[in-house]
Amino acid sequence: MARASLSGVRQVLAVPGLRPLLLLTWLPPAFAVDPEALASPYADELGGGPAAVGLLLCAAPAGSVVGELLAGTLLTPRARVRMVLPTAVLMFLPLLGFTFRPGLWTSVALLTVCGLGFTCAMGLDQRVLDATPEKLRGRALTITLASLMITQGLGFAAAGAAAEFLPPHIVIVIVGSLGLLTLAWCGASMRPRKDRQATRLPVADQAA
Repeated sequence: MARASLSGVRQVLAVPGLRPLLLLTWLPPAFAVDPEALASPYADELGGGPAAVGLLLCAAPAGSVVGELLAGTLLTPRARVRMVLPTAVLMFLPLLGFTFRPGLWTSVALLTVCGLGFTCAMGLDQRVLDATPEKLRGRALTITLASLMITQGLGFAAAGAAAEFLPPHIVIVIVGSLGLLTLAWCGASMRPRKDRQATRLPVADQAA
């Protein structure tokens, strides 16, 4: 059983162009859940109580629901696929606003906007399916979901550990920065190789 499972993982990871999409599925969510892990310590930092914790925890999920309704209504499937990376940026860019240690309602607003970015999963899932041969889609889905749970759990734990040494709002800013860097790295990996070569040609011509 273990050998068959490992063989399935190797087959999925060997599919051309699929690994960058899988990384984009796994890594950004590991950072995106961190503000939820820090809701309680950040509420304490603001002097808030259980109600403040509840508002901070609800903000991103509420934004996610609104984002999915808007994307499902206003965007075509092709547009959702095309907007994966721009939408994903919304998960992390508002987190940089925590540099200024915003108050409760501003924090709720920022996290709600972050939740809108979760809509990127709608287009990303389609890209993963399109890139995966039909016979491997079941295995790819299993690997994607299992790895997503693992990375989110690790991200949640890492954020809590970091908050033992740094103020929660600083940890959130660091998380936002790492998330944006991860998106940039994954986005570069997703570019077709011929496009990368095309961007180098003018430099090579000048050097010649």
